Amino acid sequence: MFQAVLRVMRLHMNHSDMILAGTAVVYNLTRGEQSAQLPLDLLNRAVNITLTAIEQHQKLLQLLKNCFLTLCSDTVLHRAQFSCKRCCELVFQSLIKYDDVHMKRMGVAIISILAAEVPTSDLRDLSSDRRRLERLLIYVVEKCLLASDVQELLALPLGQTLQYLQMTRCQTEGPPVYDTTLRFTLSALWNLTDECPDACQGFVEVGGLYVYAKVLKVGFSFVTASEHPSIRYCRQSPLAVPLPSLNSIFFL
Repeated sequence: MFQAVLRVMRLHMNHSDMILAGTAVVYNLTRGEQSAQLPLDLLNRAVNITLTAIEQHQKLLQLLKNCFLTLCSDTVLHRAQFSCKRCCELVFQSLIKYDDVHMKRMGVAIISILAAEVPTSDLRDLSSDRRRLERLLIYVVEKCLLASDVQELLALPLGQTLQYLQMTRCQTEGPPVYDTTLRFTLSALWNLTDECPDACQGFVEVGGLYVYAKVLKVGFSFVTASEHPSIRYCRQSPLAVPLPSLNSIFFL
């Protein structure tokens, strides 16, 4: 059955209704432990057809969500063989195009895991489009800063460096939101810039240092080591706080 679905999708990739239904079937046949039971060749074909669907059907939000659901799996990302760079590029393309909370949650998780697997040359290429780094920084700002904090950043004498923050939709009051999306976003930024000077330069050029400095300042004004277990853990251990399983993000 699965092979027949993939064959139909491959032959009719231009038929959006058929591909929309196909991506839903692919997700249901690969989710959970089922992906671990599939022959590797079949899983590889499913992932690559999923990537092609993202590439050719950027106008269909629900189709993209189906594809993200398929990709956002520990087993799929670690077991299947496909181009990590291509996958990251397509996920970024969708995140830049759509402001959808569910796609954000899944997208940053996918990028976080795959960015740790790609070589430095691919990290350089991924960061060459500064909009990608800007998009991740927007997510950090929306979780950690208030609208007034953003206005303070925009008032800095940095020219157009931080003007993309005008797109943020921040709270007007309340504490930072330390959730799974934020943890995967911070991890994605770390993995994209780790040991890649060009990516680090890109992070600096989009004002990442100013954003992070503001986030740290605001964050520590709300919580202390005695009040927040994540900070208390970081002080006690030199190791980074481990990221949760991808399966857990669907229940938050």
